[in-house]
Amino acid sequence: MGFSLALEKEDQYGYLSDLLEKYQSLFYESSEYESVPFSDAIIIRIGDPESIGYIKFKEILKSIGEKQFQFICETKEFIRGGIAVGSKFDNTPARNNQYVSNGLAKAVKLESKNVDWPVIGTNYDSISEMKKIFNIDDKEESFGLLRGFNKNGEALFFINFVEESAIYSNLIISKINEYNGNPTVRNKYIWLLKYYLHKYGKKEIIPSSLLEFVL
Repeated sequence: MGFSLALEKEDQYGYLSDLLEKYQSLFYESSEYESVPFSDAIIIRIGDPESIGYIKFKEILKSIGEKQFQFICETKEFIRGGIAVGSKFDNTPARNNQYVSNGLAKAVKLESKNVDWPVIGTNYDSISEMKKIFNIDDKEESFGLLRGFNKNGEALFFINFVEESAIYSNLIISKINEYNGNPTVRNKYIWLLKYYLHKYGKKEIIPSSLLEFVL
């Protein structure tokens, strides 16, 4: 969400570039996936899931959530993204480093059509594809992702990135107040606050002016 808003303003391009560089730098240390800047986003590509294995795959998703939370607390900017299964057409110098993938196309579509909140998430169809890869029959399996709903009431599975933190909860509250005149954006932060309260309680952190929104 923050990236998209920055991209709309030409005088924010430098700031956006710094954000992308900051976020991508968090993923340099891993050999289990690659990260590639793409417009106002970062593509995180996990290698062959079958060779990685079910346990490691869940650990990677958890690690992405930890880096997501770190980035939010350090930059005060939020991330929205999609998770999809697909093929990857290798980017090579001979093809001018083009990055073409049906997985990328599906992830972008998911992010724009299904993920309404500032989270990295996916839908039921993608979860079903992941289960097929790992030969999982368990109907309740979601690879450590939390299940919620988007604004249309459709199932949304997203990385459980939130940790208990006064810095984070205060940031959410400040964002709600900042966008008080913009209900569309404000509601995204209200959703994040509800998510935080669902996980940790802590209703005492809520200013009285916001109680009507979250209770």
